Amino acid sequence: TLKEAENAMDQLQGVHLLGRRFVMDFAEAESENAEQEIEKMTKRAKIQTGVRKMAQLRESQAGKRKLDLEDESEM
Repeated sequence: TLKEAENAMDQLQGVHLLGRRFVMDFAEAESENAEQEIEKMTKRAKIQTGVRKMAQLRESQAGKRKLDLEDESEM
């Protein structure tokens, strides 16, 4: 029922599993095909994961860059 779904969302809103926070949304009320809805949510989660991985990669490489400002031909 709607009330049970609201209660479940309230209870699980801040839950963490293995250091990761659950992200939950209500499904569309007029969803015709549950499989399509699941595919949309899966694609969105994959995009978010990719964005996070890229951000971590940038942060990890931020201090490791070497910049050579001197031109070797001038020496």
